[in-house]
This record gives sequence, C-alpha cells and structure tokens, in this order.
Amino acid sequence: MDRRRFILTAGAMTSAGTQALCAYLPAPPPAPPLMALLAASVRADFGPGFSVCAADITGALTRATIENHGNRYVIERTGTADWIIRHSSDL
Repeated sequence: MDRRRFILTAGAMTSAGTQALCAYLPAPPPAPPLMALLAASVRADFGPGFSVCAADITGALTRATIENHGNRYVIERTGTADWIIRHSSDL
C-alpha cells in the first residue's frame, strides 16, 4: 500500500469512527434561560437583594434594569467586563 492510499484510508476510518462515537455520547444539558444567567450575574456583583426587572442584549452590550428595596438602577456591561451603573432612581 502506498503512502497516499494509506492516508486516505486512515482519514476515512477516523471520520467514520468519530461519527460512530458521537452517536453514543449523551446530549449536552440544555442552556439555562438568559434571565436566570443575568440574575445570577447581578446577584454575584451587587448582592442577593437585587432582582432583574428587564434586560436587553445587543451584540456585546448587555443592558439591564435592576431593583433593590424600592430603588431602580439601569446597568450595562460590554462583554465580560464589570457592570456599570448608568442611571438610578427611587420608586
């Protein structure tokens, strides 16, 4: 067997083996809902008393409205950076 035929055969067998292996792997768990992820991130950064009222994601910018003890805040972050408070008001 020449080198070219060996490489083609080995590549085909590897591809078939990978497909067969993937058929037996369990499915990945479903991703948690977006609001749950945002709520967990807000509670981790601001504290357990905060709740997410609304959120909007456009590209890498995440903007959310959060509330704590009658105070409402508009916060945002880009990518994985820290949250920045853009506006605060009393209810």
